[in-house]
Amino acid sequence: MAKRRKAVDTQRVVVLFTQQHLTLKEIGRIVGLSDNGVRGRLLAAGVHREDGTWVDRECAWCGDKFKQMRCIARKTLRAYCCADHYYASRHNPGYVRSQYRMRLARAVVAQHFKLLPEYVVHHEDGDNHHNDLDNLRVFASQADHLKYHHAKRTGEYAPLPLWSGLAS
Repeated sequence: MAKRRKAVDTQRVVVLFTQQHLTLKEIGRIVGLSDNGVRGRLLAAGVHREDGTWVDRECAWCGDKFKQMRCIARKTLRAYCCADHYYASRHNPGYVRSQYRMRLARAVVAQHFKLLPEYVVHHEDGDNHHNDLDNLRVFASQADHLKYHHAKRTGEYAPLPLWSGLAS
């Protein structure tokens, strides 16, 4: 039994992608398809992602010029020409991972705040030897903790900690 395809004008999808330079998600909202449905229509019409709009960007790490898909460029403030430069920008040479120090920080916080296993204890100054209460924060998850670090670099939205030693 063949799948039924939604009655959508494929030519309109092609025009929205190649001439109006909309993203797959935006086109999907207009014509009533998922972004995968739009991608399928474009491929059936012989249109590939390389046929979309490319913009010039500058690598935030090295300053080299490179081309990036417009739909990706619209989503990111900083652009990197390669994964190595992205990871180099995130590297913190002063950080030394220590299980003992992490457990010690959790023990200090646990005296003042009920810690669940998924909570992450963060050292505000980055020094995991410095376990003064005013230097410790608690985040609900590793994801919130990473967003907090990312926001400190980019100025984007930062989730608030569940607990801060400053309030104690």
